[in-house]
Amino acid sequence: MALAIALLVSPFTAALAIAADTAEARVGRVFWARPAITERSVEFHADIRLRERSPVYDKTRFRIEAIEFDGRFPDPTALYRVRFDDGRKAYIPVTEFERQLYRELRRNEVAVSPSFEPPLGVGIQVYLFERRSLFEADPDVIWGRVKNQGPRTFVENPPVAPTTRPGR
Repeated sequence: MALAIALLVSPFTAALAIAADTAEARVGRVFWARPAITERSVEFHADIRLRERSPVYDKTRFRIEAIEFDGRFPDPTALYRVRFDDGRKAYIPVTEFERQLYRELRRNEVAVSPSFEPPLGVGIQVYLFERRSLFEADPDVIWGRVKNQGPRTFVENPPVAPTTRPGR
C-alpha cells in the first residue's frame, strides 16, 4: 500500500517541480546558450572548482546533467553540470544560470510593463531577449516570436498633410 502511494505521489511531485521551474526540475532538460548583445561569450567553467573557463562564442545547445556542489566550506556553491552537443562537459553556478536565463513575458505582462512607454510599446520583449544568454528553446525560434514586439519594428507614420475644408 505504501509503495503504491509513493508511486502515485512521485509523478505528481515531479509535475509540480517542473511547473515550479525549480533548479532540480531543470536537470535533464535541454537549453541553448548564445552571447547576449553586451557579451563576447557565455562563461561556463571547465572544472568544478571554477578555475578554468569554457566559453561559448556561438549558439550552442546543452543538457543539464546534474546539480553538484563545489565543496567549499562552509558555504558550498550549487553548480549545474552540463554537457554540450559536441561532448564537452562544463559547469555553471545555478545563481548565474538564473540571472542569464531568458523568460518570455506573457501578453498581459507586456501590456502592463512600465519599462517602455509608447511609441515603443511592447519593446520590453526585445530588450530582455537581447540581454540574456541562456534560453529554453532555440534563440532563433524565440526571436521569430518577439522581433515584432519591439523598437526595431517601430515605423514612424509619415506626416499627415493638413486638411482644408471645402469653401475656404
